[in-house]
Amino acid sequence: RIEVTVSDARALGGKRSAFTYDALRIRDWALLKFTNSLDFAETTRGTFIDGTGCISVADGCTASFRASFTFGGTLRKQGAGVLALGGTAQFTAETINSPSVGDTPVAGANVLAVEAGGVKPLSKGAFDGVALSFAEGTALHLDADPTDPEVATYGLYDVKCAVPVALADGMSLPVFFDGAAPGGMVTRGVLTVPADQAEALLSRLTVGRRPKGRTVAFRSVSVSQDVTSIVADLTPKGMVLLYR
Repeated sequence: RIEVTVSDARALGGKRSAFTYDALRIRDWALLKFTNSLDFAETTRGTFIDGTGCISVADGCTASFRASFTFGGTLRKQGAGVLALGGTAQFTAETINSPSVGDTPVAGANVLAVEAGGVKPLSKGAFDGVALSFAEGTALHLDADPTDPEVATYGLYDVKCAVPVALADGMSLPVFFDGAAPGGMVTRGVLTVPADQAEALLSRLTVGRRPKGRTVAFRSVSVSQDVTSIVADLTPKGMVLLYR
């Protein structure tokens, strides 16, 4: 298979005159490998997963994509590092010539298999409609102080899939809070999913890393009749909260 190693975001290309969903196309089990942290900030260059493609991020590193991913198959996340996605997820079942791209997930062609390391949302729409599966030893990463207010509220938002998150048998999903939290008690979105999925996921969340000087408590919050958010209260140690 083709394997490409990237150590500089500029290697993935510059600004285009308009958004191009397949400016970067990963297909036929090709592997895109990141050996250090980078932030691919160019929002006009989308990434298309055409069939099966692989992205590997080295241990201790984060590869951030601000432009939308279009799913036309399965993305296999490999390597012990973190893949952070922004933009708005798009989907297609057609992978030849001119596919019809839209925001409706196509079952079986909207898969992100987290086989190692973790994933992180940078925008509300980045994972919406993506069928996520987490293998044993993988994790969900969240910024303790996100720059996007919708991510702060909803965390990883995925309500278009009937089963948005699948966990390996018997595993708990560690949640890692990256960076420092702002002062005082704050509540951060963790996962926002269909209401009938929330309680089962809540029972399987654990804290992988907490912000310094904070305790973390997970709870569920109804967003609507059909949607529930799992949130985390990040409380300074020594503070006592009373819920009435």
